[in-house]
Amino acid sequence: MIDSDTHVNPSLDVLLRYADKEFRDRFDELAPYRRTVKTVMGRGDAEDVGESSILSIKPVRLQRAAGSRPSPAPEQGADRGFLSGR
Repeated sequence: MIDSDTHVNPSLDVLLRYADKEFRDRFDELAPYRRTVKTVMGRGDAEDVGESSILSIKPVRLQRAAGSRPSPAPEQGADRGFLSGR
């Protein structure tokens, strides 16, 4: 299991260096989720290579900028409670 926010780093290439044999043997199963991205200077990417790999599995897009407050939840009408419709 990989539990990491890999859009920041490390890349999949780095994570594979530390994977056990069982994971490496099954790596081809992740092919549908593997993405190749260009490296960016100053972001901690390996700057001696032009691209690296990441996994993208069911990404969640946030609707706000980092550091900003979330917007309030939409109001529900008075009849939207647990027993509504009974």
